[in-house]
Amino acid sequence: MNWSELWNSIMNTQPGLAEIALRLTCAMLVGLVIGTEREYTHRPAGMRTHILVALGACAVSITGELLFSKYNAVGAFPDPARLSAQVITGVGFLGAGTIIREGFSVKGLTTAASVWAVACLGIAAGFGYYALALFGMVFIFVTLTVFEWLQDTLMKNHGDELE
Repeated sequence: MNWSELWNSIMNTQPGLAEIALRLTCAMLVGLVIGTEREYTHRPAGMRTHILVALGACAVSITGELLFSKYNAVGAFPDPARLSAQVITGVGFLGAGTIIREGFSVKGLTTAASVWAVACLGIAAGFGYYALALFGMVFIFVTLTVFEWLQDTLMKNHGDELE
């Protein structure tokens, strides 16, 4: 078997129902963990929003893969990532809705970024990259929790030096 035949055999396999369920479960877990942190800290987009974004992005990725398999079998070469690329752009608009300007400060940027990042991890889960989705979830969670604590600590210490 040459590389071309190997590539075609890999790309012509469709995920079965169990694989689709596993991918959606992974995406749901990502949205649940990150969304729960946002919910716990009383941010504009919480658990359900993050879960829905991750699940939707995952479903789009699976759909792209299924469309590729379906039409590749008849000789067409659609791009399986094309739909997912639109998710990345579209979620930017959703995230923009979480950003609020209050006087000279802007709030909601981190939540907007977390919604966008969860969509990206949902895409990864949708294409079957579980390690990427789960490690990404852990790193986002650490960023939202540990680094918030670190930032607050540094700002308090910096404020003490100014007085």
